[in-house]
Parts: sequence; C-alpha cells; structure tokens
Amino acid sequence: MKIYVLFILLLISHFAFSQDHPEGKISEKLAISGLVNKQLSLTLSDLKELKTVELKNVKIIGKGGDVKRTIPSLKGYLLKDIINMAGIAEPNFKENGMIYFIASATDDYNVLCSWSEVFNSASDQVFVVTEEDGQPLNKDGKFALLCLKDKINGLRFVKWLNRIEVKKAN
Repeated sequence: MKIYVLFILLLISHFAFSQDHPEGKISEKLAISGLVNKQLSLTLSDLKELKTVELKNVKIIGKGGDVKRTIPSLKGYLLKDIINMAGIAEPNFKENGMIYFIASATDDYNVLCSWSEVFNSASDQVFVVTEEDGQPLNKDGKFALLCLKDKINGLRFVKWLNRIEVKKAN
C-alpha cells in the first residue's frame, strides 16, 4: 500500500511541476507554411544566406513593465527576409493589410504579427533570433521570435519557435 501511495505522490508532483514549468522541445527546423509560394522547412544553415542582424543590450520587458532580463547580444534575421524566401502568395497588393503571421512554438505558445508591422514599419522590429551572446540558441530552442519595439516585448518573445504560418483575414 505504501508503494502505491508513494507512486501516486510522485506522479502528482511530476505533473504539477510540468504544468508550472512548461518547456518546449527543441526543433532543428523552422517551417514556413500557409499562404506562401513555397512551403519551407529551414535549418540554421539555410538562413546563412540572409543578412544577419545584431541587437545589443536587449531588455525583455514583462507584462508588469519590469525588466525580466537584459541580453547583451542577440543575432538573427528579420522575419520579413525569411518570409520573402517563401514568398507570400497574394497577387493583390491591396489586400496585404489583411495578411498576418502566426509564430508558433513547440510548447503551443502562439503570437500574431501583422503584415504592416513586419513589412511596412518605419523600423524593422520583428526578428528571428538564432544566437545569444555569440553562442547558438540551445536551451530555449534553435529559433526564437522577438518583436523588439513592443512596449512589453516579453509577451511576443517566442522561445522554441518552430513554425511561421502566413494567413489572410476573411
């Protein structure tokens, strides 16, 4: 009887801990799908042909407005450059404002970015991050998405990024 009680307690604590500390699986590829000319499954080496962007002293701001952490250096690529690799399959440019992107992580966290903020912003602000402090991302996945100009950017800092889906509002 004691063995069963111990087993049940261990099982309950395992599930309780898992829910309190969700982590995603590390994906080696970033899929680009949806309303695109060419579905892609990109590795880090596939992105090497794109222009690298380096960000310095990036503050990750939590929902309360507090700085959760400061990252000395991030490297990655503009989301628009990655989307351009696949090509948006929308022949009518007048409907670009109806296009949006869903960035998904392996832990089922999803965020949305509009076509305008990715392609028509005064400053490039949506990045796919692949390096932190000169080292490839690893613990939080191979790819992360960061919307740098958000006032509270922690809400759209997507770790374990594995998919970008291009959609159009009806």
